[in-house]
Amino acid sequence: MKRFQLSTFATFGLLTITALSASGCRGETGKDPPIFGIRNMFDQPRYNVQQESAYFDDKRTMRPIPEGA
Repeated sequence: MKRFQLSTFATFGLLTITALSASGCRGETGKDPPIFGIRNMFDQPRYNVQQESAYFDDKRTMRPIPEGA
């Protein structure tokens, strides 16, 4: 009798898990673009080593070490 009860319990648990996981699916796709966290970090401009920069007056991207550092 214990085997039948364990089998019934396992079957009920499996069906419950299957039903819960299937109910989480929407079945349709959205038209909104996907959400990316801090996406602007990938698209920001950067300079290569010893490349010329128009931002600073001396046109260097590598900044000199401050005095006392």
